[in-house]
Amino acid sequence: MGAGIKVNQETRAFIQDHLQDDLPRLMLLKKRVPEIDYPFAYQQIASRQKAEKKLPFWYSREDLIFPAPLSVEQASSEKSAQYKANLFSGKHLIDLNAGFGVDAFWLSSRFNRLTCVEPNRELCEILKHNFKALNVPNFDIHHSDAEEFIENFTPENRENITFYIDPDRRSVQGSKLVLLEDCSPNILDLYFDLIKKGGKVIVKLSPMIDLKQLMNRLPGLAVVHIISVKNECKEVVIQLEDRPKQPSIPIFTVNITDSAPITFNFNSDEEENCSSTFADQVEQYIYEPYGNVLKAGAFKLVGERFRLKKLDLHSHLYTSDEPVAEFPGKIFRVDKVLGWSKGELKQEIQKGGFYHLAVRNFPMSTNALRQQLQIKEGGDQSLFATTLQGKHILILCHLMD
Repeated sequence: MGAGIKVNQETRAFIQDHLQDDLPRLMLLKKRVPEIDYPFAYQQIASRQKAEKKLPFWYSREDLIFPAPLSVEQASSEKSAQYKANLFSGKHLIDLNAGFGVDAFWLSSRFNRLTCVEPNRELCEILKHNFKALNVPNFDIHHSDAEEFIENFTPENRENITFYIDPDRRSVQGSKLVLLEDCSPNILDLYFDLIKKGGKVIVKLSPMIDLKQLMNRLPGLAVVHIISVKNECKEVVIQLEDRPKQPSIPIFTVNITDSAPITFNFNSDEEENCSSTFADQVEQYIYEPYGNVLKAGAFKLVGERFRLKKLDLHSHLYTSDEPVAEFPGKIFRVDKVLGWSKGELKQEIQKGGFYHLAVRNFPMSTNALRQQLQIKEGGDQSLFATTLQGKHILILCHLMD
């Protein structure tokens, strides 16, 4: 695929006509039309099928070119990219590992100039094509890796530069990577050059990253954002600045839903300096924080802020007699609390019944407990297996609207 990607009308029509088809079956079709570039069309169909829900705007644009499906998988979701575009702004954004360019596109609206650095030549050509089609102003593309670009880059004014980097978190074998030093490029190796040459450095990281590790290993850590989409934690985004290590870091969590985003924000020292109130019994309501709140480590603070009692030190479930509508998580109305006795379980848990089972601080896995109770996943009722002040219990409840 050379410079100035061109797709003839026959190939473009074939792609649109078969977007919803089963691709393996489609590839078995024996009839071939000479004007259609079939390998290219198959890649476009496969990638667009992956992008339909994740990137609806891009999917809707027939004039955009899609890379191989793996690049679509690794791209930010449209919702998280749009959210990040509301967080950062400035004069010159340099995306050091641009990939498919989803983040770069949405962030570009907040900067006067955009530079994309990408080591894959084909992705560079796709970026050029798509950004022209999308009317992105004042952009340029560099076919280079981040290390080489940074080594040769000398800013006129470092305060005008914002580096954005989403390291590749896949090994050669395709497994997912989490540690900073395992990703490509290695942020730890680039850290001092990034801080020296940019006024601000934004890094997108795995949702599995250890926040305490980040605070210990990156002295210039200034802000942490933990982004979820529809209750699923998608990414951790950090901001680095050239400054001494701070005793307290602002942590912002957001759960992007179909309605208003749900936030829970705090400083790291708030969690360290607060304490939990523990429950003697399960009250009328159970609260389960969203995954990004738990990822942020607000185990004590979320209970203290909403005046809730915690079931146990490691259970991370909370209770109250009155509902708290603003809670950043799921709220359940308690139907029954069961002890761990065969008679009580047999009487209250319907064998073969449907329950949404969740294990929280309990000595059995979800699958093992489901098999022992002989229940199936689903239905209207939820079942928490957890610990209350050292005692193993089951909580029958239902999710509040």
